Amino acid sequence: MTFSEIVEATFLSFLEELRLAWWVEIITNKPQCTYYFGPFACFKEAELALPGYIEDLEDEAALGIAAEIKRYQPKDLTIFDDESKPAGVEPQCANAEHSRTWHTRGICLFNSTQ
Repeated sequence: MTFSEIVEATFLSFLEELRLAWWVEIITNKPQCTYYFGPFACFKEAELALPGYIEDLEDEAALGIAAEIKRYQPKDLTIFDDESKPAGVEPQCANAEHSRTWHTRGICLFNSTQ
């Protein structure tokens, strides 16, 4: 890790502690998921990254995509509505407390049981 990367990571960590970091929140209707991408040091940085996240979700055939950039500190990075979960699919996270959430960087992870 370079010195500038260390400084940037430290700065972002500081912003997160103060709840001043910027995050991209994307909500999809199908599947019914809420994704958080970040943290970002400024609004503009998040805004520049947003089209790539939307494109990735469109490539995965997500529908009803709505996005917002806000200062936030999400507890979980992906929240998945159990009712829209495909049949025969279980969350990858084995922790029973995570029945609705998966700790990923904006991707719903599943293990197919079919």
